[in-house]
Amino acid sequence: SIQDLIHGIESAAVGESLISPHIAGKVLQHVRATTASPDAAATIRAELSDREIQVLKLIANGKDNAMIAGELHISPKTVKNHISNILMKLQMENRIQAAVYAVRSGIV
Repeated sequence: SIQDLIHGIESAAVGESLISPHIAGKVLQHVRATTASPDAAATIRAELSDREIQVLKLIANGKDNAMIAGELHISPKTVKNHISNILMKLQMENRIQAAVYAVRSGIV
């Protein structure tokens, strides 16, 4: 619908996920079925803070920035900062790549 399109554009503009939690769950199942790199989990644990790992897990479970902020009791701006740090540290271009990497590593 037009409302869904508007919501999607607004969500993308503020860095939120455009994937519904239902679809994210299906993607997560598919990614889990693939083999993981044994070094990926160690890389994530070495590079990311505990809070960044929490945020990454929530991203991988299909949560958008507002949901993550509410669940972790932090501001949406802080969530965006954590996501930027995660992407930089893991050398990823977007949250979907980071989520897939996390799932394949076994972190999620």
